Amino acid sequence: EEEEEEETFELSISEEACSEVALQRCESLIQAAREEVRKAVALAAEHSLPYALCLALPAIRGVVGGDTALAGALTKLLLQNEEFRGMLNGPAGELALPSIVDMLRSQAGLRGVVDYYYPDTATPGGHRVVVASTVGEWKAAMADADERPVVAFLGHAADPSSRMLTSIFNRLSIDSGNAAVDFVAVSVEGSDDGMALRVLDEAFVHISTLPCFLFYDAGLECRRWRLAGADVSELQRRLKFVAVGLTQQEIDQGPGEV
Repeated sequence: EEEEEEETFELSISEEACSEVALQRCESLIQAAREEVRKAVALAAEHSLPYALCLALPAIRGVVGGDTALAGALTKLLLQNEEFRGMLNGPAGELALPSIVDMLRSQAGLRGVVDYYYPDTATPGGHRVVVASTVGEWKAAMADADERPVVAFLGHAADPSSRMLTSIFNRLSIDSGNAAVDFVAVSVEGSDDGMALRVLDEAFVHISTLPCFLFYDAGLECRRWRLAGADVSELQRRLKFVAVGLTQQEIDQGPGEV
C-alpha cells in the first residue's frame, strides 16, 4: 500500500503584526482582560452573584446608556431582589444563566426582565400576543394572520429564561415598529402538558430546544430564520426584516445573509 503524504502548513505572520506597536497593543488588551476578570471575581464574592454575570456587567451597563431609571432598576434587581438572586444561585439558575445574560445584553431584554420581577412598574398598555394552548388555537392564530408575517415564541413554564422572555415578547408586540407582525405564544406547563406538546409537534419543535422563536410568512415557516435561545438583540434584528416583509431570496438565505 502506498503511504499517504503528510500535509504541511506554513504559518505566515506579517511584519506589521510583529511590530512593537502591535505587541504593545496585544499586551494592553491582555492586561485589560485580566483587570475585568479581577473585578468580576471581587464583585461576585462581595455580592454573592454568579461570576459569569459579573463578567458580563460592563456590557450590560453599556446597553443602559444614560437611562438612570433603568440603571437604578438593574442595581436593585441584582442586589436587592431576593427572588432573582435566589433563582440565580439555585440549581435552575446554573442552567438558565447563559440565557439570562443574553437577555440582559440588550435594552429591550433588560427592560423585560425588570418588568417580570417588578410587574407594578411595567409599561401599561397590554400586549398583542395571542396565546395558543391547543393545536386548534395554534391553527386559528395562523389562519387569522392570513398573509401577515407571524413570530411565535415557544417556551417552557419551568424554565426561568422562558418566563422572563414572555415579558419581553409582550413588550415587543406593542412596539410600533412591529405593528405589521402578529405575535403568538405557546407555553409548555410540564412534561405531562399533552395539549401544548402537540402544538410543538405541529410546529416541528422538540421540547429540548425551548425557548425558541419561529417566523412565518404567509402561513409557512421560514425555517432558516428559526432562533433558539434568549438572544433578544438578534430577535429584534430579525423582527426588523420580518416587519417590512421578507423577499423569497431572504427567506431562502436566512438571517445571516441579510
